[in-house]
Parts: sequence; C-alpha cells; structure tokens
Amino acid sequence: MAIPHAKVAGLTQPVVGIVTFETGVDWEALDDAPVEIAIALIMPLDDPNKTHLKVLSKFARKLMDDAFIHNLKQNRHDTMALYTLVNDEIEFN
Repeated sequence: MAIPHAKVAGLTQPVVGIVTFETGVDWEALDDAPVEIAIALIMPLDDPNKTHLKVLSKFARKLMDDAFIHNLKQNRHDTMALYTLVNDEIEFN
C-alpha cells in the first residue's frame, strides 16, 4: 500500500482517491513489496484543524488491520465496494 498525499489551495474538504494497479508498482516502499493499491489523499491547504494529519493517521492505522487490507484487495476492482469500505471504516470529521 502507498498513501501519497498533497495539500491544495481552494479545496474545502478532503478528497480520497483509490488507485489500483493490475500488476504491482515499485514505489520504493519500506517493505520493498510492489504496491497494488495506492490511497491518494488530497487535502485543503487551509487546514487549521489539522484534518490532513487526522485522516492520514486514520488510514495509517487501518493499513495495519489485516481484515481491512484483505477487504481492500478483495474488492480492488469494485468501485462501489471500495467506496463503501473506506466510507464505513474511516471517519472524515
């Protein structure tokens, strides 16, 4: 898994994108494993509540959860299942 993230001026709410790859991509991950799923976090530049850190932290914790990882991989080609999984597991407020 990879969690690329950026802050964007003019954005008012976090945006999460899930990118799946047919074959693993060399992302220079700490475990040297090819990345099959990347979770892109695009956050507002103006972020007085540090929302970006809260969302990044929530995803980092969930990526330690074997059941969550299994469900991500199991549903990697099902857009609605991925949306539901992330929406149910990660609170964005």
